[in-house]
Amino acid sequence: MNKKIYVGMTADIMHPGLIHIIHEATKYGDVIVGLLTDKAIAEHKRLPYLTYDQRKEVVENIKGVFEVVPQEDWSYVPNLEKLKPDYIIHGDDWKTGPLREVREQVFEVMNAQGGKVIEIPYTRGINSSSLDKDIKAIGTTPDVRLKSLRRLIQAKPVVRILEAHDGLCGLIIENLEVQKGDKREVFDGMWSSSLTDSTSKGKPDIEAVDLTTRLQDLNNILE
Repeated sequence: MNKKIYVGMTADIMHPGLIHIIHEATKYGDVIVGLLTDKAIAEHKRLPYLTYDQRKEVVENIKGVFEVVPQEDWSYVPNLEKLKPDYIIHGDDWKTGPLREVREQVFEVMNAQGGKVIEIPYTRGINSSSLDKDIKAIGTTPDVRLKSLRRLIQAKPVVRILEAHDGLCGLIIENLEVQKGDKREVFDGMWSSSLTDSTSKGKPDIEAVDLTTRLQDLNNILE
């Protein structure tokens, strides 16, 4: 019977680093990918571009993957206790930063179960965060935004939306983040109201800003 190898991942943006980890994992046994659900991810970082089912389909078709199971929690512990793998494999970039606590929990439970943690050297020069910024630079569409909002409401107990009335506000909302332990808190979206738009131009709300100006302001925010 082959040994069980656990690899946890988001797999929203597949890149050579993730493929390398899976390839290395196949050397030890049957690779079980614990794919984080939208809910598990949304409380700690941005919602993935792809849905869970879409990400699952991608990972299932990667050479070397034996099985894909949902990881319902940011912590690996529930799945490790349930599956009791012989090894868990992860990139060594989690030694510092927000995943450090997760790493400590993994070592504790694997030691208790007689398993082993194998850390693969991090692939330099490419990661999901940098690719995420590149994708943001390309832009999106109203339809994509609407679908993302629906998924956010389903995945998070609280969705953070902040009002924006100019391009600067939009940049702040898009880029501001606060790290709290292993959680990265960000704004999930922005909205614009005629009240703040009028007020920012020194007009009362009853003195509506004309449609052309409103549309221009919205374009400035969303660019």
